[in-house]
Amino acid sequence: MKPKPITFVILIALGLSATAMSQSITVYEDNFDGDGADTNTGTGGGGIPIRIRSSTAFEWNDDDPTSAGLEAGATTTGNQITSFHSENAFNISQGFTLQVVFIVPSIGGSPTGANHLSFGLSTEVPVDATSPSEFLSTSGFAPTGDAIGFSLGARGGNVDEGLVDWDADGDMGAGLYTDLAALAFEEDSTGTGQTLTLEVDSSGNYTYTYDSLSGPVTDTGTTNIDLSQVYHFRTRTQGSSGNVIQSILLTTQSPQFDAPTITTSASVYDLADPIDFDVTFDPSSDSLTLTTPTGDVDLLAIDAADGAPGDGLVTLPQSPALGINAYNVTATRADVADLSASTELLVIDPSLEAADNAFSTAIKGDSPLFYY
Repeated sequence: MKPKPITFVILIALGLSATAMSQSITVYEDNFDGDGADTNTGTGGGGIPIRIRSSTAFEWNDDDPTSAGLEAGATTTGNQITSFHSENAFNISQGFTLQVVFIVPSIGGSPTGANHLSFGLSTEVPVDATSPSEFLSTSGFAPTGDAIGFSLGARGGNVDEGLVDWDADGDMGAGLYTDLAALAFEEDSTGTGQTLTLEVDSSGNYTYTYDSLSGPVTDTGTTNIDLSQVYHFRTRTQGSSGNVIQSILLTTQSPQFDAPTITTSASVYDLADPIDFDVTFDPSSDSLTLTTPTGDVDLLAIDAADGAPGDGLVTLPQSPALGINAYNVTATRADVADLSASTELLVIDPSLEAADNAFSTAIKGDSPLFYY
């Protein structure tokens, strides 16, 4: 005799999984319009200012629009350094465009020879006042991550004004890898702001445009940074008063860290056959855990052993018990908050249902599809 079938119905359906977008998407935008440096009601989360060997008087202000942006306070010594970076890191594997509007009222001699401002993208950011603070600023620093951006005003003569990148594992070794392009930077005493725009494609080819006070300047070339990593926006100022970041805009065609999804191929199943959950997830996840009524499942381990490791899709055979089964899958990555998806399955034995129950009638009649 054929065993009686046990069927289940999905009570809560999940939305469609995110797909890669071909158009440019804004991942970080801040106009420093008074919402708080650590909040940013724009796009991409807030920022984190950190003083390095600095007096309390020398720091980025608290995102005050009356100061024309994120402004560096007064200073009397070149030993005072302040760093600011985006709270989140962003996927730029398909390339990116970074536009920064800024003001530097003076460079070089006032108040010290170490007067410096730099900004760009970095895989590494300081975590406290004792962290290494160099950022596109000195040839003696040996970062373990990659970075690309602009160094405006030589710090002790180490780095010329221009586009600079760090390729931590490059052929020339760790540290300052390339001074990509010199830049005849103009001091801005008008307070109107100047714009630097950097475009990098998925192959590392770059174009930058500097909308200086006397007109635009452009240059092209290639960077060797690893675009497969995730990057923070970062800026650094040292020994300089009045440096201002007025706005930041970072766009990319790369999809960001996506929430996982759980899908099934039908609404009603015969539990005499294997049941598959297709869990679609972002392959850049550090961990991926499916919580079931009987315990936790490491989906990354399953993915590593399946026919297409790293493809962002796991097929997991399951045998739910009778009753309501709750499933939750959580994806974790170090630079962002955990993302998760949930669903519930109601598993019933039709033979236990009342004879006049519509569901029981449909199943016993071998209905190919049950609507609910």
